[in-house]
Amino acid sequence: MTRKLAITPRAVEQVRRAAAASGADGLPLRVAAKREADGSVQLGIGFDTERARDDTIEMAGVTHADIDVAQFYDAFTIVPMLALEALGFCKPGESGAFVSGQRTAPGGDFPMNTNGGGLSYTHTGMYGIFTLIEAARQLRGECGARQVQDATVAICHGTGGVWSAAATMIAANAL
Repeated sequence: MTRKLAITPRAVEQVRRAAAASGADGLPLRVAAKREADGSVQLGIGFDTERARDDTIEMAGVTHADIDVAQFYDAFTIVPMLALEALGFCKPGESGAFVSGQRTAPGGDFPMNTNGGGLSYTHTGMYGIFTLIEAARQLRGECGARQVQDATVAICHGTGGVWSAAATMIAANAL
């Protein structure tokens, strides 16, 4: 049985309500595209992520170069590395070089998991919602010292079910 991982309209609405309840006056956000896929068990994340990636990027009308900030599920240190490859930010086997030189660190040219990710910030066992929350905060300019300057497009991505399900979402404050 495959466990589906979903970035549902309900999850997005929960983020919106939480922001409103906190008194956030940030920019309104738009879910530019989201896609879920399941059914393939492949180390390297593989087919499901690739299907979700292609559909999501096409639906949002963006390119990889348009992404200002990335929030990836990171149950293990290799998971975001595999996601970088499967999402097409680099070729298979090149994620190590992609992240070298602090490229994904604060101030790097590809800010990723700006809240520290699940391994550093929090891992509740259901980390996916925190990728959405951090993306919303980044796009609204609410992140203080870890704020990515002029962030307008964010990608969130997670896997589940032993990499047999994937969900990708692109959010924006302008498109």
